[in-house]
Amino acid sequence: MSRPRLVVVGWDGADPDLAFRWAEAGELKNLKRLMDRGAWGPLASTTPPATFPAWTSIFTGLGPGRHGITDFTRPVPGAHALRFVSANDRRGETLWQRLARDGRRALVVAVPGTYPPDPIDGVFVSGFDGPVTTGIDPSFVHPRATWTKHRSRFRRFRFADVQEMRVGPGWHERAIARLLVGLAEKASLILDLAREVEPDLLVAVFGESDTASHHFWRFHDSASPRHDVDGGRRFGDAILRVYRSLDAWLGQIIETAGPDATVAVVSDHGFQGSSTVALHLDAALAEEGLLSWRDAAPHARPLVLAREVAVSVLPAALQERLFRLGGAAPAARLESASRYASIDWTRTRAFADEVDYAPGVRIAVRGRDRDGTVAPGAEYQHALEQVAEALLRLRDPRSGEPVVARVVPREQVLRGPCARFAPDLIVEPASIGGYRVSCLRTPAPGVAPVTAIDPAVSFGAKGRGMDGVHRTSGVWVLAGPSVRAAGRIEDASVVDVLPTLLAAIGEPVPPSLDGQVRGQALASVATAAAHDRTAPPPPEPRWYARAAEQRIERRMRALGYLE
Repeated sequence: MSRPRLVVVGWDGADPDLAFRWAEAGELKNLKRLMDRGAWGPLASTTPPATFPAWTSIFTGLGPGRHGITDFTRPVPGAHALRFVSANDRRGETLWQRLARDGRRALVVAVPGTYPPDPIDGVFVSGFDGPVTTGIDPSFVHPRATWTKHRSRFRRFRFADVQEMRVGPGWHERAIARLLVGLAEKASLILDLAREVEPDLLVAVFGESDTASHHFWRFHDSASPRHDVDGGRRFGDAILRVYRSLDAWLGQIIETAGPDATVAVVSDHGFQGSSTVALHLDAALAEEGLLSWRDAAPHARPLVLAREVAVSVLPAALQERLFRLGGAAPAARLESASRYASIDWTRTRAFADEVDYAPGVRIAVRGRDRDGTVAPGAEYQHALEQVAEALLRLRDPRSGEPVVARVVPREQVLRGPCARFAPDLIVEPASIGGYRVSCLRTPAPGVAPVTAIDPAVSFGAKGRGMDGVHRTSGVWVLAGPSVRAAGRIEDASVVDVLPTLLAAIGEPVPPSLDGQVRGQALASVATAAAHDRTAPPPPEPRWYARAAEQRIERRMRALGYLE
């Protein structure tokens, strides 16, 4: 069979401190072999270190301000609403698209944010398309004949085979077992597809390392303020078990590729533990007089509670079907309502994206936003400063330490025409004793901006303060015929991955990329700049027909999830 020339294996959320320490200790033998014969080190993520933006930067060489994927969602112009993004929103060419122009066949599997699939020469299996997605349907697979041939195996194909909204007794036993079984089934299918497709490029991303780190960190880390001693005895090695399994399958992928392949292992971000402190951004804005509530119960009316019901009660398979068949519109309405329905826009100058993985604050700008109250120019700049000063003053009432580390205008970290989709201010929660503050939604008016997370609440549930949270440092390891044994290299970023991979296989590196070739990793860098062939911005997509959207909306209304 023909062997891949380039192999890129993604370990979502793999942390450099864990991965490199365990590799050196002999726990991850295949990763260690790559490290010994190549270059490796920490990989700076996007700001904030979120899944969709970071993976898109890895495979385009562009920052989120240029490739356009700044989050799972994007504001709807002229409305107090969000919509979920798709791969149609992505600008710039991906690694597989660049190689496809030269007639290279590819197998691309489970890269987050790549739904719907790219029609490449080879096989493309999209990654998860939204926050409720754990599995796939035929619309994820190109060509459709590949789904038909492997239908039974694709139906067991999981991005992370656990629901993460309800964490109770027995959940962790079931979760770790399902993660390991799902990982093995997915890896086995990837290897079989590689033998069928005989690709020049093989890309596969595994999400199990991310899921395990979110939910098992307090068992793994005995110093965590959330540590559970009994749970530590039972689940203290859960994250390591997932990494070991990833490493074992990495060895089989390397063997399939053969000795002449260039192999990279990358992650989109790393992980750290969470504190028991919660930050409520909207509560902080309300206390400062920048936000007003419409009534006495934000996030507590039936329409708003519908989102919580939908993600906590509906079976995962039904959630996914509703999400995609409806063009994501009903799900987007619930998400929008859960964030914005209780705000009195006539008296609000700033409001928050209270999401733990990417918290931020938006200014209600007159002429830009519906019901905007802040004039552009000097008044807008004053509002930015007022918000930043208010958030940086916040303290943990128990320790007296700051709960916000940085508040940064988006233009400082997101450069390009798509920066406008991000919040006006990026908020970086502080770490207290090495454990990061959780950003949680404001539950009711009058709640203090900073609260203690109730230890009686089961930790780990998504949206309620998970045990492990993203940090900005991920992993990169590169080995191959043109890669020298350079050892540890610092200062690489997610945007550097694509240009370095292109250079490693002798492909031209376009000058339009945001990243640069990490030449110290390569035996030689003879890669003249190519003509800029970056794809033009795509038109605004409409995923699905209005009729399908109306059908799914009627179903959700009948179930009681929409008013």
